[in-house]
Amino acid sequence: MPTFSKFIDGQRGSQQMVDSDGFIYSRKKPKDTALYSAWRCRKRTPPTKCPCHAYLTLMDNSLTLGSKPHNHPADNAAPQRREVLSTLKRKAAEQPLSVTQNILSEVLADSTPETNQTLPSMESLARVVQRSRAAASGSAQHTEATTSEDFLLPPTCTSTRRCEPFVLYDGKTRKNVRVLAFSTARNLAKLAEHNNWIADGTFYVAPRNYW
Repeated sequence: MPTFSKFIDGQRGSQQMVDSDGFIYSRKKPKDTALYSAWRCRKRTPPTKCPCHAYLTLMDNSLTLGSKPHNHPADNAAPQRREVLSTLKRKAAEQPLSVTQNILSEVLADSTPETNQTLPSMESLARVVQRSRAAASGSAQHTEATTSEDFLLPPTCTSTRRCEPFVLYDGKTRKNVRVLAFSTARNLAKLAEHNNWIADGTFYVAPRNYW
């Protein structure tokens, strides 16, 4: 008989339960009572449609399974995989100015090679970090501006980690075109120490009205 193992965060932030066999359950709140919480196997959509239910006693966390067993094997790497994804999302929200690759390297270094082999591709993991960062900063809720004048800078783009102003210039050209320039006084002083400057453009990350 499996026993309660731990709680983990689901893909959408909801709490899930893991038993000692590695099966993962989602909460079934309408079936809760004063004595226990009700759960059902997370693989409940077709084609698997697992019928297994479980009941967790609130007093001592003892686990009781329903009459119908699981109709699929346990994915023993799933709980660890979920923990890695939850950690990525949390660190992206806590460190909005950290480079995506640095967050990925830090989290994956703390995970096991066996778990890392079951994770999505690095491109998919990078998107997880970027979406979580955007949601935490509020930029995900920004509507696409129809003109450059309507575009509002997210707060995370206006200052550095050292709380230095980062918007060097926000104005218009003689042709009434809005121009945004980003830098700090310290960065300009460092540029002034050198005769040769090398420039590059990453236009795909800019709002549409700026390229």
